[in-house]
Amino acid sequence: MQLLNLYRFIAAAHLTYAVDAVPDAFSQCGGVMLVAPPEQMKTTVVKCLSGYGDCLVLSDLNVRQLAKYLRDEISRGTYHTLALTAFEKLYKRDADTAANIEASLSAMMEEGFGHASFEDSRAFVRTAKCLVVGALVESAYRQSYSSWVESGFARRFLWVHFRLKDQMLLTRAIVNWEPIQISNGNGLPSLPFGNSIPWTTTKEELIDIWGLIKDQPGHSTPHILCAKVMSVLKWYFRHSESPANEAWAVFRDVSKSFRMREGALVEVEVMEDKPVVSRKR
Repeated sequence: MQLLNLYRFIAAAHLTYAVDAVPDAFSQCGGVMLVAPPEQMKTTVVKCLSGYGDCLVLSDLNVRQLAKYLRDEISRGTYHTLALTAFEKLYKRDADTAANIEASLSAMMEEGFGHASFEDSRAFVRTAKCLVVGALVESAYRQSYSSWVESGFARRFLWVHFRLKDQMLLTRAIVNWEPIQISNGNGLPSLPFGNSIPWTTTKEELIDIWGLIKDQPGHSTPHILCAKVMSVLKWYFRHSESPANEAWAVFRDVSKSFRMREGALVEVEVMEDKPVVSRKR
């Protein structure tokens, strides 16, 4: 799997809020969870979303933050994606608190997050729905997976499993004292303010997508998310000779990481002729 394609897929997932002609029954946002060992560039991938003004990238979160600050921001469209660079940190607290955060995020991905447990349920609140993107180390994933399946939390995410093909990539960068300059192709997709993305995913593509996510713990919400991602990718490649072929090339490459027993090996395309910056002390 090419790292650039994973970038494109995550960016397309963020832009799924703009896909038009989506029935209310399929309005859930879903989530994408990146699972890999430590030092595999998970955080780097999540942080690619920081270039979008309507995506909030955080390292930690609690329910009071959600209820007091973020719920209103999300419900009025200030943010369409909530990205967590270290998802395991949510569980570095007592079990009840962690379960409360988990339940709130689950609601945000599907029916919407309304009242927090400590709020008066009679009071009016606007429901907040958004895409949730997280990065998680494999040890934390294995520790919590069974409970996530039982609670229904797992079925709301598309689980992306990977590791770097070149395990010495980061070590070489440190030894050479040169930060890795990752190629982003022609840039990630951006949406002009107020525009929408047409729904172009066909029934045949919906069937093919289902076949690619069949190993996932959940099918409905990930299937809906992937269907919208396909429309976004077609829109992104709309000026190419074959938008559908370009979109499927990206989707099939990333789908290697959907296989729950294997995952994908990520190849990183590094930019050449990097500028050297020296600092005098």
